[in-house]
Amino acid sequence: MTKDHGALPSTVAGGPGNAALGARLVGVYGCNGCHGKALAGEDFYGMVAPNLRRRAREWAREDFARAVRHSLRPDGTSISWAMPTEMFAVMADNEIAAIHAHLRRLPAATDAQPVTLKHRLFKA
Repeated sequence: MTKDHGALPSTVAGGPGNAALGARLVGVYGCNGCHGKALAGEDFYGMVAPNLRRRAREWAREDFARAVRHSLRPDGTSISWAMPTEMFAVMADNEIAAIHAHLRRLPAATDAQPVTLKHRLFKA
């Protein structure tokens, strides 16, 4: 399913690949709410939100943008029902570039292991 969001903004304040802007936007957009404080993946209501540090290293910026905006992997397969939200689908190009640059600048981290894959309501 696709949704027409109209023309996407090409830029906002800050240049493309601005890691400092990316660090701020990770907080503004709440990436750590699903992907964990370290952005290394976390159990998100029974599914594992992936390690963004690893994904940013493995995927080109354009592939990362496709994942954020349309929930599609580089091979075109769907990632999850949880991505994207309407807010992420209309992010400016340089916002995604900045987040990608910030994530690539962070030290590599192994995938966090979720406590459980059961829904959070059933956790002890």
